Amino acid sequence: MFDIHKSNLQSDLQFHTSITVTKTHGLVISIDEKINNMNAMIEIVFARMQTPEERKLAAFAEKHGGPERVLDSVGLMKEVLEKQNVATKSDNSGKAKGAPTQTSLTLAEAEKEIRKDVDTILAENTTAFERKFGAIELSLREVNVTIQRQSDRVISTVLAGMQAGPHERIIDKVRSPIFRRWLF
Repeated sequence: MFDIHKSNLQSDLQFHTSITVTKTHGLVISIDEKINNMNAMIEIVFARMQTPEERKLAAFAEKHGGPERVLDSVGLMKEVLEKQNVATKSDNSGKAKGAPTQTSLTLAEAEKEIRKDVDTILAENTTAFERKFGAIELSLREVNVTIQRQSDRVISTVLAGMQAGPHERIIDKVRSPIFRRWLF
């Protein structure tokens, strides 16, 4: 009797384990599909965010074997830099005087820029970001002070009206300093 119960329990355990494994496999497949869909959506978003110049350069790279081949070939890199410099010059010709101009990169500078790691790029941009963030923070503090002053003024006016008698709550539009500011 014990052997029969033992074999029944083992078969039930195997049955439930196979069901759980099947459900888990289906769940993993659905998660994988969702991740693939998400990656496709991200690619679409980045493709739509590209400028026309970036699209032309990407098409050039694909035509010549992909970005890796262009990065490995000195001649193709020179062509890309020439295309970029021509586009930069045409963009700067329509700008007003005093507008910032983009500088053209040499091959060595471009290779150095491409080889930088993310930490180096972030470190270089940190000071500019902190400066801009500080300016925004300062303007928000000024707005906060203005709002605080205005709310204090309104609250003091309301409190003064509540503490005064009913005869002082009557507002004479001709003699009241508040209405004089609004009328004139």
